[in-house]
Amino acid sequence: MQILCSDHSLCLIRISTWAGSSEVDAQVALPPTWATLKPLNLTSPQFSINNHSNYPYIPVDSVLSQSFAAMHFLALLILFLLSTTTLSQASPTGKSTSINTTAKTTQLNASNLPVGAIITHCTTPGTIALTFDDGPYIYTSQLLGTLAQHGVRATFFLNGHNRGNIYATPDIVQRTLAEGHQLGSHTWDHPSLDTLPYEEIVQQMTILEEAFMRILGFFPTYMRPPFLRHTPVVLGAIADLGYHVIGASVDTKDYENDNPDTNWVSFEKFSREVDAGGTIVLAHDSHQHTVEILVDNMLTDVERGLSAVTVGECLGDPPEYWYRDGR
Repeated sequence: MQILCSDHSLCLIRISTWAGSSEVDAQVALPPTWATLKPLNLTSPQFSINNHSNYPYIPVDSVLSQSFAAMHFLALLILFLLSTTTLSQASPTGKSTSINTTAKTTQLNASNLPVGAIITHCTTPGTIALTFDDGPYIYTSQLLGTLAQHGVRATFFLNGHNRGNIYATPDIVQRTLAEGHQLGSHTWDHPSLDTLPYEEIVQQMTILEEAFMRILGFFPTYMRPPFLRHTPVVLGAIADLGYHVIGASVDTKDYENDNPDTNWVSFEKFSREVDAGGTIVLAHDSHQHTVEILVDNMLTDVERGLSAVTVGECLGDPPEYWYRDGR
């Protein structure tokens, strides 16, 4: 067994066994907080979850002397996860076989929406799309309850490791999807993509794809760049990965008004920009007073004449194009 850690708040546990004359390699990705190892700071080569040669190898024997009990527990946990996971299949030759993704890849290509181009407005008349960035977080569950009370669907652009960690709240991710909301990518740990080279932009997306795969069995085809910042390099990388890029025509700037005394400023900005024709709304489920005050006010306002739906719905994109199960 080997433990391979990176500076992206993720460890990969690899366990090799022998079946006949062939070595079978199984692997499970876990947050490093589940282990006793401190993540290593890798700068060259960059971390890639699909390139095992880029990981530093740490023999378990060198770790046992530090914490035998913890590693024994971890080994039992990994064996349990390996017995239940279906995301990696071992072939008779010992190579990992990928999931057949022909159907969903074809569906992605069939979508009429562009990839790698900023989309800021709905195209379906009479619709508005409320979107929430930076979750899952401690307020997401309450927000889901509010949306259910109003009978509306929204879109959530999730991070892997930002204010919360996606591996710590798989139930919230699954609930969000089950209640009819759309999920999108917001990168692994919320960097400003315009400061990163091409390779690191791709890694920010594919590391989060791995998390979605382990929690849901598929990952989104929609994304939003953190801070809405992008460059030709950013959009090129996102296009190469096949993502629809969602911007906003209504920015509540709720992060500037996350208190009861000034939350009305975000609501007034929302109302003005909707009146001016804005239809894709940016807010955050990581802010308490957005969830407790702003959302109710926004929904009460739009219910006078607009239908609050997911981004995919407001763009006329069928739900079967919102996700894919591989590359």
